[in-house]
Amino acid sequence: GLLRREDIYGELGEIVCGVKKGRESPREITIFDSTGLAIQDVATAWIVYERAREKGVGTWLTLFK
Repeated sequence: GLLRREDIYGELGEIVCGVKKGRESPREITIFDSTGLAIQDVATAWIVYERAREKGVGTWLTLFK
């Protein structure tokens, strides 16, 4: 069924910023609703990028020649 407000553990930003933990079990379900402002996508991408740089992980991609 129905999704109730009390079923919602947190927001994506809380997980990305470390305020709340992500999934701890394969049985937990993640739902991401990407509607909203494009600036939210940019802000989230920037946090992910900065974390990757700090940890020295990631792969540089060339999208256009």
